[in-house]
Amino acid sequence: MKCPKCETVNPAESKFCMECATPLPSPSFTRTMELPADELPRGMVFAGRYEIIEELGAGGMGRVYRAHDTKLNEEVALKLIKPEIAADKRTVERFHNEIKIARKISHKNVCRTHDLHEEGRTLYLTMEYVRGEDLKSLIHRTKTLSVGTALAIARQMAEGLAEAHKLGIVHRDLKPGNVMIDKDGQAKIMDFGVARAMREKGITGAGAIIGTQEYMSPEQVEGKEADQRADIYALGIILFEMGTGRVPFEGETASIPRKLIPQIPEGLNKLILRCLEKDREERYQTAEELIADLAVVDEALPTTERIAPRRKTITRREITVKFQPRKLLLPAAAVLVLAAAGLLLWRYAIRPPILPLPTAMANLAILYFENISQDKSLDDWKTGLPQLLTTDLGQSKLLTVLGSDQIYGLLKGLNMAEESKYSSSDLEKIAGRGRATHTITGSILKPGNRIIITVAMKGHQPNDSSSSSMKFECDDEAGIPAVVDKMTTEIKHALDLSRAQILGDFDAPAVDISTRSPEAFKLYNEGRRHHLAADYEKSIALMLQAVKLDPEFALAFRSLATSSRSIGRATEADQFLQKAMEFSIKASRRERFWIQIDYYGRAEQTYEKALVTCQEWLESYPEDTQAMLLTGRQYLSIEDFERAISHLEKGFQSGDVNPFSFYWLALAYDAAGFFDRGRRTCELGLNIHPHNRQIESALLDNYVSQGLIADARILLEKWSPQNTGQSTNPTWGRLLALEDKFAEAAALFSKNDPASPFFQERLSSISLAEGKFGTAADLVKQTDDHLLLAYLEYRKGDHSEALNECEKILQEGRAKGSLSSQAWGLQLKGLVELTQGRAEAARQTAEKLRRLVETAANRKLARHSHFLAGMIEDQAGRYKSAIENLEIAVSLLPKESWELGFSWQSLFLEGLAAAYYQSGDLARAEEQFRKIASLGVGRLRFGDTYVKSFFWLGKVYERMGKKAKARENYRKFLDLWKDADPGLPEVEDAKKRLAAL
Repeated sequence: MKCPKCETVNPAESKFCMECATPLPSPSFTRTMELPADELPRGMVFAGRYEIIEELGAGGMGRVYRAHDTKLNEEVALKLIKPEIAADKRTVERFHNEIKIARKISHKNVCRTHDLHEEGRTLYLTMEYVRGEDLKSLIHRTKTLSVGTALAIARQMAEGLAEAHKLGIVHRDLKPGNVMIDKDGQAKIMDFGVARAMREKGITGAGAIIGTQEYMSPEQVEGKEADQRADIYALGIILFEMGTGRVPFEGETASIPRKLIPQIPEGLNKLILRCLEKDREERYQTAEELIADLAVVDEALPTTERIAPRRKTITRREITVKFQPRKLLLPAAAVLVLAAAGLLLWRYAIRPPILPLPTAMANLAILYFENISQDKSLDDWKTGLPQLLTTDLGQSKLLTVLGSDQIYGLLKGLNMAEESKYSSSDLEKIAGRGRATHTITGSILKPGNRIIITVAMKGHQPNDSSSSSMKFECDDEAGIPAVVDKMTTEIKHALDLSRAQILGDFDAPAVDISTRSPEAFKLYNEGRRHHLAADYEKSIALMLQAVKLDPEFALAFRSLATSSRSIGRATEADQFLQKAMEFSIKASRRERFWIQIDYYGRAEQTYEKALVTCQEWLESYPEDTQAMLLTGRQYLSIEDFERAISHLEKGFQSGDVNPFSFYWLALAYDAAGFFDRGRRTCELGLNIHPHNRQIESALLDNYVSQGLIADARILLEKWSPQNTGQSTNPTWGRLLALEDKFAEAAALFSKNDPASPFFQERLSSISLAEGKFGTAADLVKQTDDHLLLAYLEYRKGDHSEALNECEKILQEGRAKGSLSSQAWGLQLKGLVELTQGRAEAARQTAEKLRRLVETAANRKLARHSHFLAGMIEDQAGRYKSAIENLEIAVSLLPKESWELGFSWQSLFLEGLAAAYYQSGDLARAEEQFRKIASLGVGRLRFGDTYVKSFFWLGKVYERMGKKAKARENYRKFLDLWKDADPGLPEVEDAKKRLAAL
């Protein structure tokens, strides 16, 4: 094919010119020979009117294509009818009649059917083309939908059905594959009239049963005439599937949605079960009745879970973006990048509230300065001056400033992190991504002994593209902070702030909110650069030099605390944070809030103080996205996911594109079970910050938490190939462990520093999963992990040592103010006492535990109390009470997460599963043990419970009489524990049972 631009001749199949990369026109030809009805090539003009764009797939009737209607100049879906169906004249006649009736439906939630056509011997339907994906694919991809999303889709479907039912039209084959979700999240029902049209003998077979088996109502199965209540029944099944990821019937009766997914509200649970009543007289009788109850359930949801109605957003200009499920494409125009990103996040990643109107408050992006002198000693101030100016201007309540970490993330994403000179287009890109109203750049010159600093500010709003320039001088580097104070005042004047506003604003001198030592500040600034690049060891080394020069440098101590915590040095981090708090008066008002939140937030007994500080920060600086981020993180730390998501979303609505904001919002979504939102947030973040490790880690966490190990492997391979020298990355070891490759995981961990407590802990987890309790205990004894050691001693049967370790957990928890640590200590202590046969002592421990968790800011710590109470009741044979308590405990569990440390769900699930088994409820026991077997991260902490779930499943299936499944699970268990400690009772029992089978 010849290129229209350079006239190079390309191969026929080429889509782009090999010479100049110009897109080549699609081959277009008219049908000149008889082709099979299911073989329409791309570019063909079918029936002289429809140009085939692509094949969309195949259904029960035939293949479906996206085509361009050249007559009406619009895209349509073209569905070819299989020849064996089209050959039946009575069927063709029925199709014509039914399609004529279906065309009467005109509703936004119903896909319009255009007409039925015949071309030679080919019969085909044309209908509205919906750009999006079908609901079946969406459920398959996301596993489960959030309650808010499921309700929104169900309500739209019900509204479409209501319109059809008013016209006397019943679908009869409603299923996820017949529902399209368009790019705006709107549901559209397809194929009205098709099921009825295919009722004839030879098409559906004798008995005229119409529909898809999993979604058919009882009356349809019996061959009776179906009315609107059959559609309501099918909608109930679809709603069940959206919420649980599976269809309800695996036997004679429907499963209870809430038993599968405890987070499903009781109101929704009852609504679904009413839709699924076998007797249609007991179901909702009309779609309007169902819509009313869906609205009631929706109103009862927390605000953050509800899906607001779509409204047309008023913008200054139209923004066009493309969205694909696994890839978000940014618009070409750099100035619109962030606006489009915000729109994408609003539509696809976040509960979509209406975005606020742009604030009148200026938002400044202070970029790196250029050293235009020959004096290289000033190079430190290329980033140091913007850092100091950001800190100084950041005090203001009249404007907002992008933080230095935000600037670093933006520049890194644009491959400008090493630049200090920017073109006009560069500034437009940066302002666009950062939602900055103004950019500030500058230069440093040293002619002779004096330092000259020039600052340029440029507006990036449609009504303000002005530029202003300022010049400042000082004698030496010690005078730079005073110059920064002058810059701050001049910049405020240039932003048209009045003298009265400037005088009334927060504006402490720069030296009073940082350091009086230029050398200490330069070290601090360089340390921050290393911290943002995740080189924490180097950052710590530089910060230690800074605080040696200025022992009261609060900002340096806070950075030391953050870097130390990032590499697991919690004790050192606490010591540095104590120093930061001690000298926080020498930080800006904003930085002081930050230090206080970090300080109070480290101990659960002071969480409330941290939240009060968050509120004070937001009251002082309502537009501060950093305050929103830290407040969201604080709520996340106490598992208040609703409030965490609310504050993190507000940060995005206010224009925050800090990579950490994407990271924390994604983790919050995942912890609350909104995995589709979490993944989309990561994908959007990686479009703005390519290859950002934090966001990639959150995406990896998202995949693993859903059991998508193959996707996790692909992502990890991109930034840490296993077949290179980087294969010592501990994440590979965790991934191998999740694939039951324990020996490979242990070998990888062993390649690292054998003396490191971090890797000793990882190796001990592998040994525990292999049933090597003694080896695991020896490894853990070299660490400070008293919790895991207490558990190991408990499982080994060394009760005295287990109780000693429990006491250490309690002492440590009291010293650090950690209620969660104390809760774990009491829970394990109670389990040990139960195993010793000391039921009364266990009850007293349970009472202490109950009183403890009642005082916690994290209300979900009540799971520990309910778990221990349930185990006590189970041992006493009071199974009903035991199961009630254990179900509550399990319902309070967060979703699995590497990043948040939620890796211990299996222990709770094991208790509930065993209680079901003891009570004789084998079906629910099987369900819970299978949950343990399918856990990802949630089985890493107590890996023996994961492996033993196969042993228990063998016992369950054996009692059910399912011998093949019993043998399969016993073999799996024995294979995983082939090198386990000798004499373990489960191993001996499994061998005997397998031999008997």
